[in-house]
Parts: sequence; C-alpha cells; structure tokens
Amino acid sequence: MVPAPTSLGPACVGLRVVVRHLLPGETGPSGGPRMTDVLGVMEAWTSGPDAVTRIRTEGGVVEVPVAAIVSGKPVPPKPSVRLREPLLTMERRAAQDWPAEDSAPLGEWLLRAAAGYSRRANSALALGDPGVPMAEALRRVEEWYAERGLPALVLTVPTEPVADQVAAEGWVPASDDVLFQVSGVAAALRHLEDQSPEAADTAERVTIADTVDESWWVADHDPPWSSHVRAVLAGPAEVALARIEVDGTVVARGRAALNVGSDVRLGLSTLWTRPDLRGQGLGAGVLRALLEWAAEGGATSAYLQVEAGNTRAVALYERLGFLTHHSYRYLRSPRT
Repeated sequence: MVPAPTSLGPACVGLRVVVRHLLPGETGPSGGPRMTDVLGVMEAWTSGPDAVTRIRTEGGVVEVPVAAIVSGKPVPPKPSVRLREPLLTMERRAAQDWPAEDSAPLGEWLLRAAAGYSRRANSALALGDPGVPMAEALRRVEEWYAERGLPALVLTVPTEPVADQVAAEGWVPASDDVLFQVSGVAAALRHLEDQSPEAADTAERVTIADTVDESWWVADHDPPWSSHVRAVLAGPAEVALARIEVDGTVVARGRAALNVGSDVRLGLSTLWTRPDLRGQGLGAGVLRALLEWAAEGGATSAYLQVEAGNTRAVALYERLGFLTHHSYRYLRSPRT
C-alpha cells in the first residue's frame, strides 16, 4: 500500500483533507488576519500563479487559493454510518433476507434449517448469549440438526468472544472467512455508471420476477432443483430474481431482497455470469437493474456477502464503494 502524503499538494487529490487558510481582507478576533478551516475531499490542485485547490465538503465545493493556505494535512476517511450498525442487527436482518424453512431460538442464537440448501440457511447464527452454558448450547445445536439429518454448523464472527468459546469446545472451521460488505445504493449506482458505462445498455436486457424457476437456478448449479431452494430464494416479502437470457438460456442473473427496518435495505446475492461471456457487461447490467429496482422501492443502503478468497469479486465490490462491516466463518462439530 502506498503511504498517504503527510502534507498538502497534488498527491492529496482524492483524499480527505483539512485545510486552514486566510480569508483575504477580513480581520480575526485578535486583530490579525482571519482564518478558517475546510474539511472535505480534495478534487483538484492546480499550478501557476493563480493555483487553487478544490475541496468537496458536505455543503458543496470550496475553492481555496494555494497562496492563502496556512496549514493542512490528509485525514482519515469519514466513518461510514453503515459500519457502525450493531453486528447482531446486521446478521439478524440478513437472516430474514435468506429465510430458512425451519428455525428456532436458542437464547439470542437462531437455529436455521432448509433441508441442506446453503450453509447460511442451515447453520446456527451464534451471536449473543445462548442463555445456557456454552457446552450445553452446542449440545442442543447438535441435537437439533441431528433430528433434521443435517450436520451441525454454527456461524461465528472471529472478533466476537462467542467464536473463541465455540472453538474452545473443539468445533473446527468448516469454511474460509466470508466478508459482509455494505454500501449506499446511490453510491453503488454512481460508481457502476462511472466504471461500467455499458451497464445501462445491458440492464435493458434484464427481466425481473418475484419468483424463481429451475432454469434460473441451474444456470450455474447442478440439480437437484427443489422446493427447499425455492423457499429460501423466493421467501422474503419483497424479492427480485433478475436474469439475462440468450437463446432461451440464462447467461447472467442475480437476486435482491428488500428489508425494512431502521432503513430500507437491499440484500444482494447469487450474482453470476456464464464464464465464457464475462467481460461483456452482462453482470454489471444485472447489478444495475437490481440496484435501480431497490432504489424504486426506497432502499438507501445495500449489503452483500463474498468469500474473502474471491479476490476478483472483492476488488470489484470495493470499486463500487462496498466496505467490509465484519467477516464471519462457519464452524462444525467435531462429531459431524
């Protein structure tokens, strides 16, 4: 990573900065020149005798003559409000967007099952207090999943004490880390337009339905197609199943769900483009169509989940403004 500059200059373009500068012709409280501070993202730094820097603040763009600058420096980016939302709230709402057919509480934990379709819908959301000692909680998890003929899995967040407590009982990793990433819907659309202008055209080829069928599913999955798959994918109250077809075959698709809580939130999942057609803007078109659908439904924020090892996808989503709220992983019982 290239280190951030320590003083103001052209290298700060694109960074958040604070700049103190003189206000020509104005007198300060002490009788000397009056000064003020500007905080925002530097958009330009020109050269020459009339050099200026342009800084975008929350109130608009401010132009500061370079000759009037007294001091300044880069500062850390403004923390995202979305990154401050409680972990349990984020995961609970995400569970509503990927609903298990069968669920049961265990204290603050949530046991979920859907006949084995997806780890997310067939694992215990192990966040908060299970209401009983850890060994007892995990024994109940094992019994609950055994009754359904499923392996016992728990979803844990490595930074939470519960994760260490589960591991101390001998439970072992069953997956790599998964990133839970968040962004604003408007920001994602803006970044997508800047980076994939062809998305506007391919989005016109997208069809959206509120139900899912086998052709949508088998595009990148092996059968069997089942009612359990349909129940999870089409379960939320407001869901969009988007597709692009070529000669009657689905070649790109994605899913979105709207969740109403403290805000209206978009959950994105199962984004896919057929490998031999990647790089043609099909995936970008599907994503744009889903973001626009969500915006029309009042969504202001969005989230998605991506495996940390999928560096190509992670880089794409970061370019679209998605930031990692937290990561999680699955642990399995040593007796599974």
